[in-house]
Amino acid sequence: SASGSSQQGPQTDFCFEGRSYELVASKVLEEGPAFHGIKKHMIRSLYVAASAPGLENINIKTELEKIADFSALPNVRKVAARLELMLSTCSRKHVFQQLSADDFEVRDSEPMSAQGD
Repeated sequence: SASGSSQQGPQTDFCFEGRSYELVASKVLEEGPAFHGIKKHMIRSLYVAASAPGLENINIKTELEKIADFSALPNVRKVAARLELMLSTCSRKHVFQQLSADDFEVRDSEPMSAQGD
């Protein structure tokens, strides 16, 4: 860095109370107003328990591939963008809604016929 001090990112893994955690992502966020033109920043990190007593061990990379198919993306920028979308926060009222049985339709198990039949 310009000041001569070395900066490190967050730990990639750690153990706590018998659980093993692995880093999934981290993001630099602005924290509060600027002081004399210098903005304060913080790093928000997301960890997942990869192993713990009573839980099946998981491979973080494999689990992420199942839901986001990162290996199909053409470059690292696209991977970062998809991961950022997955981790974006939003208001709970915009995501969760109360649904009732009337909100669903029960379909026959017969396959739908192709259009034009």
